[in-house]
Amino acid sequence: MRWYMERHIEVDSEEHGPMALRMIAELCGNDNAKWGEAGEAAEIALRARLALWDGIADRLKTVRTMSLVP
Repeated sequence: MRWYMERHIEVDSEEHGPMALRMIAELCGNDNAKWGEAGEAAEIALRARLALWDGIADRLKTVRTMSLVP
């Protein structure tokens, strides 16, 4: 899991992040409305990702607690 997370961060920062920024800039251009929509979509996606990782963390805590119970 640790390797996956480290690799994910590496790929995002070196490849996916810059590629995504270029893509958004090309799609939105000088259109402020499109930039606003892109910002709203990004916020929704980030909140969903946070909820996913919070759920995973909660589940891991539950599993660890259950494994300590005799």
